[in-house]
Amino acid sequence: MGTWNTAVDGNDTFLDIYQNFFDLYNKGKDPIEVSKQITEVYKQAFDDYDDRTNSLCGLALAQWETGVV
Repeated sequence: MGTWNTAVDGNDTFLDIYQNFFDLYNKGKDPIEVSKQITEVYKQAFDDYDDRTNSLCGLALAQWETGVV
């Protein structure tokens, strides 16, 4: 994981998940289905002790911004 500052979005894991969510969402895919796909593709990051929080925060922000939650 690359980190460039102390902000919640200041690392590669957060940004990868967040950007990939919107790549799929902006192609017209349902945000709930996108969420499922992201958790499958990034399963290792969601399961990893060091990356779990960054993964969850990236997905949660994307979901919140698209009205999923």
